[in-house]
Amino acid sequence: MVRNIFQKNRFRRISQILLDGSPEKGEGEVPLAAEGKEALLLWDARPGEVLTVKAQDGRLFRARLLGTRENIVSAHCFEDLGPAPEEPFLHLCQALPEKERFELVLEKATELGVDAIHPFVSRRSATLEMRDAGQKKSHRWPHLLRKASRQCRRPDIPMLFPVKDFSSILDLAASAGLCLVLDEREKQFSFSRALSLYQSGDIVLVVGPEGGLDRDEVAALRAASAQAVTLGTRILRTETAAIVAAALIQHCLP
Repeated sequence: MVRNIFQKNRFRRISQILLDGSPEKGEGEVPLAAEGKEALLLWDARPGEVLTVKAQDGRLFRARLLGTRENIVSAHCFEDLGPAPEEPFLHLCQALPEKERFELVLEKATELGVDAIHPFVSRRSATLEMRDAGQKKSHRWPHLLRKASRQCRRPDIPMLFPVKDFSSILDLAASAGLCLVLDEREKQFSFSRALSLYQSGDIVLVVGPEGGLDRDEVAALRAASAQAVTLGTRILRTETAAIVAAALIQHCLP
């Protein structure tokens, strides 16, 4: 149920727990909006749990959920976190790595504010069948996102999309305000220089597998308006590159 909700919604922060109003003097009980009650399914929330919620005036609060297990109806706000930051919607397109590396990417991308995660299969990447061979792990991914979101106190959960083929990433790149593809063969165009070109719209970050994207894949992304960028002279593992790039985006953009 939870995973299906993630998959069928596109490019909206659907997991925010919204309040039907704002607490007076920064604290107090406020009923949940209808959208907020729907978001509880994604959080698998329980009464008495403390989560970050969003009020009608745009402020974020730490709040304790009130009600029954079947019907959480309100939240008691006790800590004003200030206005929700206005940040560009960040997509991470990660070529599917082997073993436990993708779980690490999910956890750290959540902590770093990535909004949507798109695992994909490239010529050199693993496939979902390879990943799940012997012990099925992909069913744990939504749980990992919820756990990481709770830990870092973010007001929403990143959207996790089904594993895509490479052509779907091209469509996403073409529609972005800025699309960056990490390319170890790019020597001139730095990551920070590319970020200075950002004006508006969604940001798409494409990270290839171990060994990098195939040259034809990089060329196809360039044709879809992506900018190939370098993170420096060191060769990073795919999960390290994803984490570093996401952190730089959060640091460099207002």
